[in-house]
Amino acid sequence: RDSPSGTVGQTSTNFLVEASVTFNDPLYRARISRYYATVETSSLGSGATISAAQWNVYVNSNTGTPTTAFYAGNIPTSQTALTTFDYNNAGTTAWSNSRTSYSTSAYNAWTLNATGLSNISKTGRTSYAMREVTYDVGNSDPGTNQYILDCASADYTGTSRDPYLTVTYTAPATVTKDVTSTA
Repeated sequence: RDSPSGTVGQTSTNFLVEASVTFNDPLYRARISRYYATVETSSLGSGATISAAQWNVYVNSNTGTPTTAFYAGNIPTSQTALTTFDYNNAGTTAWSNSRTSYSTSAYNAWTLNATGLSNISKTGRTSYAMREVTYDVGNSDPGTNQYILDCASADYTGTSRDPYLTVTYTAPATVTKDVTSTA
């Protein structure tokens, strides 16, 4: 949960957000997985006024009804690859609503709260992390329970299951002046 480092493990077409125990490990070690996403949001422009936003993630399946939410905080270290040092950069302040109910084989939405909205970069990239709330953020042992949310990543074939961020915003008004010159 508060590890100084970790293993970058999900590089496939799915990602897991989980708090579980690895039963095939003789020590029954708890396993925490987080999802990290970086989205280009510079097209909003510095003068944009953001009024709403939500993360949309395609959920393949869930086990044990995990409680999940989006968090953030200077992640990742690199804009192109995760490192083991990114693990603790996810933050503990929720940037979205929490979910405990999921539609499987379908998109599910997490609505960003005021903190999440204020942290959308209007001139660069915006980074988020999805975490399991009760055990990962709560820093408690899941015991022998399994809380796993299996979702499609952007590496899934095609784009029909890619995670995406929707942003509702107003662009700044454009002022046009007619200039007449007389001699």
